[in-house]
Amino acid sequence: MLSPLGLDPNFNVVDENLNKNLQQVVSKEQIDFVIAGVQSGEITDKMMAAQILVDLFKIGLNEQPGSKNELVEDIQGTLKSLKLGLENQFRGMQKAGGNRYVKDPANNFPSIYFNFLGREQKDPNNAYFKYQDHMSEFKLLREIIEQGIMPEMQKLLELHVKVKILQNFLKELDSDVTAATNILNEKQLVNNPDKLKYLPTKQQINAVREIVSFLYTPLAKLSKGKKGLGSVSALLQGAAGTGKTNVVLKMAIQMAGLANNQIFAFGHNDSSSETINKSLGLPTNTIEKFLSDDTTIYDSVRLLIIDEAPGIPTQQQLQIEERVEQINEGRAANDKLRVILAGDPAQITQDGSNRPLAKSLVEFNLAKIITPVTSLYRSDNPAIIDFQDAFRRRVDSPTDRIINVRSTGVNFKTSDETQGMLSGVIGLGGNMKEEIIERLMKLDDAGKGLIVIITNPARVEEYKAFLEANKRKSKQRCCQSGRRIC
Repeated sequence: MLSPLGLDPNFNVVDENLNKNLQQVVSKEQIDFVIAGVQSGEITDKMMAAQILVDLFKIGLNEQPGSKNELVEDIQGTLKSLKLGLENQFRGMQKAGGNRYVKDPANNFPSIYFNFLGREQKDPNNAYFKYQDHMSEFKLLREIIEQGIMPEMQKLLELHVKVKILQNFLKELDSDVTAATNILNEKQLVNNPDKLKYLPTKQQINAVREIVSFLYTPLAKLSKGKKGLGSVSALLQGAAGTGKTNVVLKMAIQMAGLANNQIFAFGHNDSSSETINKSLGLPTNTIEKFLSDDTTIYDSVRLLIIDEAPGIPTQQQLQIEERVEQINEGRAANDKLRVILAGDPAQITQDGSNRPLAKSLVEFNLAKIITPVTSLYRSDNPAIIDFQDAFRRRVDSPTDRIINVRSTGVNFKTSDETQGMLSGVIGLGGNMKEEIIERLMKLDDAGKGLIVIITNPARVEEYKAFLEANKRKSKQRCCQSGRRIC
């Protein structure tokens, strides 16, 4: 955001020529006040500080229309040159997907990224592996340089980030959202626990701000040359437990000032539809209802939220696209129904298809990609997080993976659960697996069928009832304290 103003992320001047544009329309006192606050530590939210500077710049430009037109023309000329270099670099790498990517580099890098994956996708220390979580081309470039890998990709990314910065800056100049409005709304929400149950992290609050910006930036500026469902959509990515719904979406809706009757939400199936609507305090709706209702009932709806969007099969996405286009027929340009597609790109579709957002072309026509939320808050158990990561990436079979967990310190070879119930997180870590096997092999009939371990004696009858209800007649046995009890 600051680069076009000649500043680095720490608000230091790195380009005198670009910085002159800022100095020409914003007073030195105002600039110095913001920068001094950041550098002294009094302003800890650098993203908001950057937004304040950009807002001051926008105000100054609007008072000098000639200067604004000249600046925009200069940026567009620079973009044209950078895109040509980007296209030449990509063609030289001889990878597929270049046409869509070069058309809109800011949103379409993930569409070509998969063409470069190889063995490095299984190495958790590799820059490519990490990118699948943070989805930041800026971080990817920095880590590629640090690791000294893929010099051709480094050249591509150096051009790519410049294009992305300038494209986003032009959109920011046209956005109706201001830092002052955000600060006021955020303060009111933070001070009202009834409206905001969880305080957002910096990553989450930045995603909130980007969604609000998407909702209040003219679609003509966001979707030039794009079509279909993607042209009215923003993509919010994040794995389960990152706060997409309960923090980011709930706060963004409130900051945008949307009433419940202006929002329609559903998930990829009945269960996810119930979850998303319950979380947002909305009546439960479904895909089927959205596709079958008369479009006139959506006259008051301004925002459509689709949860687990990457899990919706391609054919159903096309049906949703058709319905959104029907709803938007006759609506004014700034009154179009907008869509937030939320979910995890690793979501499995109900029909087993791969990357349906790409097959339906939605992925290549998105109006905006929200910076992904990546930190997991639903669980602080590293075993669960590790297992989820293995499953999402599909780099190996989770059934063959040893999950490291917090051990209770119990010696499974000698412990007696009747003397004290096991507590804490139990799993296959350290030599726990070997201890369990050694203990089972001491049974008189060891090796004669599947053995089920139940550490809580009170649950034995429950398990027996489960077997009976499901008509299981296998040779399964339950063990407790090394003694056969069933």
